[in-house]
Amino acid sequence: MSSNGDDAHFEVFLPDIWQPLEHLLSSHPKYRRVFNQAIDQLFYGRGPMAAHERHYVALMAASRHRCHYLMNLHRREFTRLGGNREWLKGLSHVPLKISSMDALNGVLAHQPWAITTDHLTVEMAKYAWKLQALTKCRSPANWSLSELVQATIVLAQTHVLCSFILGSGGIEPNTTADESLAAGRFQSEKENGQEGEVELLLKRMHELQGIKACEHELQLSELQRQRHFLEVHTTDSISETDNSGTAMGVVACRTAGNANDETASLYARDLRFSYIDFALCARNGTARTHKIHDLSWEDQGYSCVDELYNEMADILDKKFTLTQNLTYFTMGGYSDVDTSKYRTAIWMYIHSLYGIRHDDYNYGEVNMMLSREMKTFIKTICCFPDKTTASLRQSVMVDFQPSEKVHVLLMVMESRLQAELIYLFRTLLRLFTSPSPC
Repeated sequence: MSSNGDDAHFEVFLPDIWQPLEHLLSSHPKYRRVFNQAIDQLFYGRGPMAAHERHYVALMAASRHRCHYLMNLHRREFTRLGGNREWLKGLSHVPLKISSMDALNGVLAHQPWAITTDHLTVEMAKYAWKLQALTKCRSPANWSLSELVQATIVLAQTHVLCSFILGSGGIEPNTTADESLAAGRFQSEKENGQEGEVELLLKRMHELQGIKACEHELQLSELQRQRHFLEVHTTDSISETDNSGTAMGVVACRTAGNANDETASLYARDLRFSYIDFALCARNGTARTHKIHDLSWEDQGYSCVDELYNEMADILDKKFTLTQNLTYFTMGGYSDVDTSKYRTAIWMYIHSLYGIRHDDYNYGEVNMMLSREMKTFIKTICCFPDKTTASLRQSVMVDFQPSEKVHVLLMVMESRLQAELIYLFRTLLRLFTSPSPC
């Protein structure tokens, strides 16, 4: 690790095992610099958890999404940093303190809105989960709050890295997909003179210029705002009907029937537990929308991390801020383009997948900016990254430059990370104010 004394140019060099991931980020050097700082601090820097424990928790997180690049990476780093090889036999061979993170790992990865200090009914009763169960009393099997915050950030950062890696296909591609079919179809559309994706986006961004979404939304009633928020999902290609009648809109109920699942099941129990469409849960009354003004990263999340794991607070804040504002003013072959509407639509759509609503945003812009295919792609890499295929990747951003596709994946990764952490901090703040269970 080296530094020239200027934080803006603070350069961190990760172990060689991270190089394939760093290579994917090479087209965005500003982001890569902050990303390297985050990984270095989270897995190798100061903190309440031992380094090998952090990598084992990350192995658990990567297993939930069956991201074998990250599973192999964290297995190797766990061993290199002195971890007990017996733990690699599975969760039944690790201390109770570590294995007790499994339930949180599952809920945080798939249904983060279900994290609560009180039992919350979700589709599977065993996943009604208490944060207090990990922190109550003074037992070797329980976590301190600072340990819990670090462990949960490890889980969340690893979940979203799975989305980035499997969404890109650059490190762990799906070799079973028919790439030539997708490529041929979209080339044919261009030859037939259909309007290109970029041209359509430019037209729609121009139409939205001058619309004051904030004023428009403030004039709506609460019921109208909630309806507009939930209507964002009515044009998803993924819906409850795709799951052959599975209750509550579980989009991709998984089975542990192959070698990949057998490996993942060593470190993550019940791989059938999965994402549920939040919009369906809200309509059924089984989940409540989180309004961002009640708790946000900027107003409460940052302070929570700063108090319990202050080494990460500024790094996370820089990473979120940089990603939301990162632009090169290009789109496809066009330059001098204001892409803010498009970037904001991606961020807001991902938050909506996890039930987070911004009352000063006009959700009609999501459907204008994101095509049905693009929403399907984003939803898949967020909620079911291991289901991403080459055909799905090639169905979107056809005219984008490779670096622009990576840029979109960065926004997906950081928006999802912020969503997971918002629910964690909401629960932690409630825990701070609740009576001690002991």
